[in-house]
Amino acid sequence: MSNPRVVLISSPVKPSSANSQLDRSSQIIDAIRQSLDAIWVGWSATGSDAAPRGSGNNESLQVRVLSRAQTTALSAQLNSQIMWPAFYGRADLINFDSAAYDLYQNVNSQLAADLATWLVDGDVVWVHDYLHVPIGHALRRAGVAVPVGFLCHAPFPAPDQITNLPRHEEVLRQLCAYDLAGFQSVDCRRHFEVAAQRVIGAQRTPDGLVGPFGNVMNRVQELPGRSRDIVKRAQSDIVRASADHLRESTAGQSLIASFASLDQTQAIIERLRSFEMLLTEAPEWRRRASLVQATLPQRGWLPEDTQLRIDVERAFTSINGEFATFGWTPIHYFHEPLDTVRLIALCRDSAVGLFTPFSEGVSLTAKDFIAAQQSDNPGVLIMSNLISGAARHDGALLVNPHDKAETAHAIRLALSMPRAERYVRWRKLMDLLDKEDLVGWCHDVIAEVLDARASNSSRALS
Repeated sequence: MSNPRVVLISSPVKPSSANSQLDRSSQIIDAIRQSLDAIWVGWSATGSDAAPRGSGNNESLQVRVLSRAQTTALSAQLNSQIMWPAFYGRADLINFDSAAYDLYQNVNSQLAADLATWLVDGDVVWVHDYLHVPIGHALRRAGVAVPVGFLCHAPFPAPDQITNLPRHEEVLRQLCAYDLAGFQSVDCRRHFEVAAQRVIGAQRTPDGLVGPFGNVMNRVQELPGRSRDIVKRAQSDIVRASADHLRESTAGQSLIASFASLDQTQAIIERLRSFEMLLTEAPEWRRRASLVQATLPQRGWLPEDTQLRIDVERAFTSINGEFATFGWTPIHYFHEPLDTVRLIALCRDSAVGLFTPFSEGVSLTAKDFIAAQQSDNPGVLIMSNLISGAARHDGALLVNPHDKAETAHAIRLALSMPRAERYVRWRKLMDLLDKEDLVGWCHDVIAEVLDARASNSSRALS
């Protein structure tokens, strides 16, 4: 049997460009597209003043152009005020807009109608993230019978949290329309299972969760990192040159690398205050260690939190104002995307990687940090224990990001850790990454979607 044609659904669609190289989400989908030689389908990022229409007929990209008003509603209302807060456990930020939610349902139905006109037997559809939850159900309503899988890139909220989302019953029911639904950790899968059982009457069987459409459909599909590519690039001349420049510009200080997007879940201020506590309680690290805080602007679908940016910059300024001396800056703060070379160089030469969000799916940047390390003198990963699947990262120092004293203590421990212990911890983490294979994983997922569809079809006929 020949390999099926795979259609990836993810928005916004971005063609290959310099800007997309700085967008990690686009990189992930594009890496999956290349691994499967797939077609990437979705809607545009910026919108148009013209009426919505389908466009794009090349082999790797299909775009539905939405109006500017539609993209604004999906960005400013649906994503940032409804879906994102619900999935990331920030019910206090939910501001439900029924018109935006109805638009979300309608544009996914329109995209499903577009797909129905050119999908053929033998195709497989793989839907990515909550912006496209309704598509599986919409495809079934349109009479499309090809296998359809789903992967949630965000953490799935606990059963008592998903109920904060208005119309959550509809979202759960639509998730059950897929032949296979993937989640980033065992906990995320359990959250979905329990919520589906409580709210819409799904049944747990020895084969899996059976939803209202009769599908047995839930799996754990943690997105693998890109360790092989990072290891190779970390040894390249261009990254080595960038790392040399970094060491020269920071006078050989021990660097603490911290990456975060500018949103309320990332605990950026808590990271800065934890470092401030380290400088206060362990003055021997003044002039010897610096925090590099790269705070990335949000993607086009998540408007930047202006007040948060102001608060972060105030904290950064006050800490530097208190501790900076001639020739030493405690915190180097960047509010811009780091290109791949600089990001890998920073990971490669940092003594500590600080990845401590309040809520996140699998931290791929933390994996990049480990893969970029020099095996003869590796750094230490400090990781939030609230990240999905954090417990399996044996070798990392796990902290609760709400506890600034605990985080400060972990930074101090990491900075003073003997090389032998650092190597043991790094090796455990690297062994996990060495087992990950993005290409193999992609093909395994598609095989599971095909198997799930075959089983569900047989069950429906019996």
